[in-house]
Amino acid sequence: MTLDAAAEALEYSRQKIWCLECGQGSVRVLDVKAMCELYGVSPEMTEALRGLAAETKSRAGGTRTATRCRSGSSCT
Repeated sequence: MTLDAAAEALEYSRQKIWCLECGQGSVRVLDVKAMCELYGVSPEMTEALRGLAAETKSRAGGTRTATRCRSGSSCT
């Protein structure tokens, strides 16, 4: 699946998809669930990835921080 197709299917920007896939921005549990459904990931792997996303959020204190992608745009 292309970046454009994924962005359109998820109703996300191309930049957001790129940032999430490259680990350049914060990820929400809902993002993980939506992307796993789109990409046909097994339920077991989806739950594992959702757990990691929730753990990452709790370690960050629930705050969202912006990071800069290679393109210079902000990923949140």
